[in-house]
Amino acid sequence: MPINNLTVPLRVLLAVLLCALCAYRANRKGYNWLLWVGAGGVVGIIMLVFLPDASISNLPEDRRRRRRSIGNVTGAGLSVLALLYMLRNLLS
Repeated sequence: MPINNLTVPLRVLLAVLLCALCAYRANRKGYNWLLWVGAGGVVGIIMLVFLPDASISNLPEDRRRRRRSIGNVTGAGLSVLALLYMLRNLLS
């Protein structure tokens, strides 16, 4: 198999691994992993690094809820942007 034919499967594998890592980290921080799975990539992982942890048990419930809401909206927004980017590349 020529090297050029390997680049597509490797890129797909890398994308799947980044998506899984992003979803895992989001879940560990108390966010909805499903909203973050599409945000997998360098940008999504960097955003997760800077978002505060929403799973800290000694935070007041309203503050945890607010953190979770902000994080989930961020993840959903990044996922939608990634989907639009993929569609643009597929259609062009």
